[in-house]
Amino acid sequence: MTTSITPESADQALQALREQLIRLEGELRAQIARDLHDGPVQQVAAASLHLAYLRRIQEHAPYLLPDAINDLDEQLARTMTMLRNVMYELRPPGIAEYGLYTIIRQYIEQFEASTGINVSLTLPNDLLLPTEAHQYPVFFMLQEALINIRKHAQATEVSVTFCADDVNFIIDITDNGRGFDRTTPPAPTSFGLTGLAERAARIGGTLEIDSQPGHGTHLSILVPLEAGETE
Repeated sequence: MTTSITPESADQALQALREQLIRLEGELRAQIARDLHDGPVQQVAAASLHLAYLRRIQEHAPYLLPDAINDLDEQLARTMTMLRNVMYELRPPGIAEYGLYTIIRQYIEQFEASTGINVSLTLPNDLLLPTEAHQYPVFFMLQEALINIRKHAQATEVSVTFCADDVNFIIDITDNGRGFDRTTPPAPTSFGLTGLAERAARIGGTLEIDSQPGHGTHLSILVPLEAGETE
């Protein structure tokens, strides 16, 4: 049976896509605002209070100034690190310039350094690349999954494995965090996983989730391989 596409159905599909993009943009902006508020904004507020403290000890206990200045310097360094992390998550280095696998390895190193979560990465050098159109989505799905783990999983160890079969490019991500019961009403983790599933679906992929309370979470992201490339 052949289904014809009418101008009306095409317009409806386009309108639905516009509405989805508007919603995703709104969610992204809200997430960025939360990240900035919970990280750099709090650190800047703390630095402001520290400056007021410096003024008081300059007047009443100047001998404490060197240590207080060192503390402020450390606070500002932490703020700069948080801002760099936010910027990196918003706009990673160009995949076209450095290659997808190089950017993935750099991001994993940055994620470990900024979170203290140990990540075991399996990424064979000879693994066939996904198609060029899928490379940025693959990176952003990995990033979204790790950010979700950082915020919600309370994990200390994560395993990330890249592989492929005859049909799909596959990202397997397993953490040793608290896990969750998928039969209960949506938890805070569901927001990130819903966005991840939608991102996979937009390029014809799927997200498979296996999680139990107290036993961590396993994600499998499957992306159609089609005609891959070599890096």
